[in-house]
Amino acid sequence: MASPPSLQDEALQTIVARAYGGGRRQDYLAFNAVFEGVMQASLGMLVGGDDEPMLVLVDGAFRLVEAEGPDAVLKIVAALFLALPGNRDLRLWVGGRSPEVLALVTEADFLAAERAAQGERVAVISNVLDGIRERGLSQKIGQLARDDLGLVDQNLRRLSFAKRVHDILHTVQTSSYAELGPLLASGAALTFETVSTVKMHVWSLKQALGQLEEHLADTVDVDRAWVDDFKAAIGQIEQGQADPDALREGLFTLRGILRMQLIAYDQQIVAAADRIPFNDVLKFLQDNAKLEIFSSPAALQALDAASHELVNLDLVLRQTLSLHRYWQGVDAELWLLERELEASEPSRAMLKAHWSTLSRALDTLRRTAPDMWDANMDGARLYVDESLAGAAPGAAVSALRTFVRIGRLQFFGVDKAVLDQCNRISALRRPIEELLKET
Repeated sequence: MASPPSLQDEALQTIVARAYGGGRRQDYLAFNAVFEGVMQASLGMLVGGDDEPMLVLVDGAFRLVEAEGPDAVLKIVAALFLALPGNRDLRLWVGGRSPEVLALVTEADFLAAERAAQGERVAVISNVLDGIRERGLSQKIGQLARDDLGLVDQNLRRLSFAKRVHDILHTVQTSSYAELGPLLASGAALTFETVSTVKMHVWSLKQALGQLEEHLADTVDVDRAWVDDFKAAIGQIEQGQADPDALREGLFTLRGILRMQLIAYDQQIVAAADRIPFNDVLKFLQDNAKLEIFSSPAALQALDAASHELVNLDLVLRQTLSLHRYWQGVDAELWLLERELEASEPSRAMLKAHWSTLSRALDTLRRTAPDMWDANMDGARLYVDESLAGAAPGAAVSALRTFVRIGRLQFFGVDKAVLDQCNRISALRRPIEELLKET
């Protein structure tokens, strides 16, 4: 059995103190519940009350637990991991220091918990912003603060706009293109079943076109030329019910549009999220804390809690965006590999070259975010390595196609995590806009 990790780890203590350091009584009680479950005694009895800084409480609690021996150490690590299932930093720490505990919270449960925690953070911040407006403080907001909040609102609007376009295209990619894409291969025959499938997806594509045209109708300074190309591609695919060449040409055009525009709008989403000046909102909350009307303990605690949640909201968003950037590089290689695989006779040398580049990117990704790594990727990579080393060209092509599907599913998961984060953060638009209306 592996030796237990040290609780005198600065990174761990910082993670736990940040998680429970909101300054609310409920945060203290939550950490106390974890400690009491291991030590059978409360923090108040052995360490200190809720007026102590959380970092001091964490350090004192960990020293007492460590003195109880290795079993107590493993027990509190497991208890913290279960109590904070959506904490990405803790998950990374556990994966590196106590991997046997990692299985207690599956990746799916972790992502669900992270989503829920972000939603709660947005709610706390929104409530405080509403409270500032309801207390009649709008007129006391200085021009600089108004400008800062306006910049936040502007980037939230950009984020919402880009996300809507991305959502429509993402649905096309994962439904219609995923179903019809194999017909790009030369020699693919048109059967009754194939024609029925094409007809069904033409209807879906026209629905998507209508959504795009409606969403882009009132915008300025936005390139719409590709929407005309999208419409033309649908026409070719519709003709393809009787003409295989038209079908392939339409699908080829659709693939190009998806590749270019998904990347473009993905970058717009990330850029807008990255430019949201959360620090300015934090300063705004801290400045309000200096006003006499917020001198009561309850009001100050609410502002402190909102500030704390805003820091954590920003932290989780930055972590997710960083992971997404790594995956964007992997996805770019997947597109190139997929294109090579569609050739009637894929070049073995080119396949090996693409795989070599892709493998390096995957190694970097695994080192960066081991907690988000799907074990299925390891088996698929091994299968590709063995197939490329073998003599049968068909086996390598089959293995690489399988890997492209698995890799894209992984990227979709990360992409969805970013979009989910953006969805929740966009909810801040409402209280900010209402606050600005009254200034």
